[in-house]
Amino acid sequence: MVAPKGLQATVVIWMNGEREQENAADLVAGIILAALSAFVIIQAISMPRPRGWHSAPGLLPFLLGLTLLVMSVTLVIFGLRGGARLSLTVRVVRRGGQDSISQWLRALGILGGVGIYIYVLLRWFPFEVATFLYLLGVLGALLRRDPLKVILISAGVAVVLSLLFGKVLRTLLPGAGLLF
Repeated sequence: MVAPKGLQATVVIWMNGEREQENAADLVAGIILAALSAFVIIQAISMPRPRGWHSAPGLLPFLLGLTLLVMSVTLVIFGLRGGARLSLTVRVVRRGGQDSISQWLRALGILGGVGIYIYVLLRWFPFEVATFLYLLGVLGALLRRDPLKVILISAGVAVVLSLLFGKVLRTLLPGAGLLF
């Protein structure tokens, strides 16, 4: 069902008190995170393994996906034990105009940024440069802080990730790295 302009469709979670609201939130979050973790695990397994798993670029995503799956199953179990139940009823609620549009645009911008990072930046630039550019764009758009801080944080995170995964964990990074 497509909601008319200015309206938003939501899934209704029936609850009476604050505790049930927390349990319902755990249930919904657990289901969404389980689907995401399954996708990450499948993608990580499909990545090439040149010299076994220790050299596979999919090792970290696989471990993160597996950890996320365990945590999401835990959320679902706690939500169900707490009495949370989902109703597939959809109702239409009226939302405020500019704030909800702004939030949707930010979410779409982040998703688009991830796509650009994976399919464009990592193909054209070394890992450190691509990661720096991606973080610069995301942090600059979301934090709207002092540009020097955003640049320093982006550069620092890119270097730390490269050293941690390239040197310490000895995993292959996408693209040719600058630091090794």
